[in-house]
Amino acid sequence: ELWTLLEGVCEDRLSEEQWQRLERWITNDASARRIYRDYIELHGTLYWDTALAEQPPEVPATPATLDEISELSSTSPFRRKLSLRNLSLAMAVMVLVGLGTWFFNRDTANPDGFPLAKSDSPQPDAGSPELVEQPDKTANPNRELVPMDKNPIVDDSPWPAVAQRLPRKTAGESTNLVDSTDKLGNPSVPREAPSVDVVVAAINAEIRQGWDDAEITPSPKASDAEWLRRVHLDLVGQIPSVETVEEFLADRRQDKRERIVNELLNDPAYVRHFATVWTNLLVGRSTERDVDRYALHRFMRESFGRNRPWSDVVADLVSAEGPAEENGASGFLLAHLNNQAVPATAITARLFLCTQVQCTQCHKHPNNEAQQNEFWELNSFFKQTEIQRRRVREPNGQTRITRVLVSKRQGGPTFYEDLNGVMQTAYPKFAGVEVNPKANINRREELAQLMVSGSSPQIAKAMVNRMWSHFFGYG
Repeated sequence: ELWTLLEGVCEDRLSEEQWQRLERWITNDASARRIYRDYIELHGTLYWDTALAEQPPEVPATPATLDEISELSSTSPFRRKLSLRNLSLAMAVMVLVGLGTWFFNRDTANPDGFPLAKSDSPQPDAGSPELVEQPDKTANPNRELVPMDKNPIVDDSPWPAVAQRLPRKTAGESTNLVDSTDKLGNPSVPREAPSVDVVVAAINAEIRQGWDDAEITPSPKASDAEWLRRVHLDLVGQIPSVETVEEFLADRRQDKRERIVNELLNDPAYVRHFATVWTNLLVGRSTERDVDRYALHRFMRESFGRNRPWSDVVADLVSAEGPAEENGASGFLLAHLNNQAVPATAITARLFLCTQVQCTQCHKHPNNEAQQNEFWELNSFFKQTEIQRRRVREPNGQTRITRVLVSKRQGGPTFYEDLNGVMQTAYPKFAGVEVNPKANINRREELAQLMVSGSSPQIAKAMVNRMWSHFFGYG
């Protein structure tokens, strides 16, 4: 929590209550005071985007993967288990490969074995006030929801927590597809993944070929001091300490860069940094909207800290239910679900698929073959979803209003108007696969399943593209 407050200081988005909370904490706790001082001195003036005049442009999806790399990549199912921490990384490219493997493969370690960011923060002493987290409804029978007059409660059942979600079906097991043929392609028989050295060699070969084709002379290799600073900023969001720099520069081992990367990937600061990066991507930096950034950041922090597969994280964000305080993943759609779910449709495609679809809301895409109906077919997956405002009664008798993400039992098509002013209909369809439009089918759960299905889903390619852009500045 302390780290979250300190990040809020750098981003100038702390509320008055949070400022008071931070002030009391650093006043009463010597260790918190020391961390605050070091953080501001070391990190405050080096925050990664303080010098940017505007947000960097969104990275478009790569048009295709390289055949040579595709032949080396595993054709096992998307959720194949593979531990990041056992990977051996080499030189600068290994950072990307390591992160990519982390995102797209399941960890074999104990899910609680990786240190979470919040455990790294000093705990406030007995005299420091605690920020109260809302308890689960099933764990607190005294907490009830009181419907508002204009927003009746649709369902009183407890909202499913992320950890309690039922196992998802594979694309081949889904019984809700209109077309029984799996157009995404069934997962192939698992086979052993290539070693990191083989993948790095293949990537390096393609890069060198690109240099030769463009007649470009590459820049000299970064010095140890330059590389160490860059890798710290990219992986943990802050520059290295003086002791780390001195120790690294004095190290004569050939694999010292690889060792640093592995150390940083196991540092709680890595979890905090990437949770912050993705929270900003998911809901932006603005404090004007009613967004529970803390709950969403906590969800992302725990997901990164437990090394969850990226496919599971995306599926949770797309199919989340309930209030953000009980299910942090709900914060994503709670921030964007308005105006017929048009913003939610566009940002879901942009963030997780690296596909710009917003212009096809009104017309055919000018630069590719995307049609207007494809936008509304994706939009139709959000047709059942709405935000309800509910009055929450706490055990002390006080009430407050909270926003809740719910899925209604509603079927049928989505209606939109084409360029000729003719009303058209669209049914839920993704990547050529149609989903049963009946009211008893949860469309967002089906969308989440389709997005992560197949041996080479678009979200994997999109995340590789984003990671390449993150580390090398271009994607």
